Amino acid sequence: MRPAQEREPFDPGETIWSALRGQEGNERLRLAKRSYMGRTFFDLRLEFKNADGDWIGTRKGVSVRKAEVDALVEALRGAK
Repeated sequence: MRPAQEREPFDPGETIWSALRGQEGNERLRLAKRSYMGRTFFDLRLEFKNADGDWIGTRKGVSVRKAEVDALVEALRGAK
């Protein structure tokens, strides 16, 4: 049996942009710059506010590698 691999601690990253969603403002869409295992990526994720008022990330989202950002931005500009 292989030894358990230690996980890197969760890093919520630096918020670049966020927008409230939902009728009660209890959801937000958040874009963050994060790093994991030495690689930089951008995370666009839906979050919700729990009963304590803390923002909790959901599984609804996508991570984009730093090398893919320019192409994604161009595609979004073209989709306007």
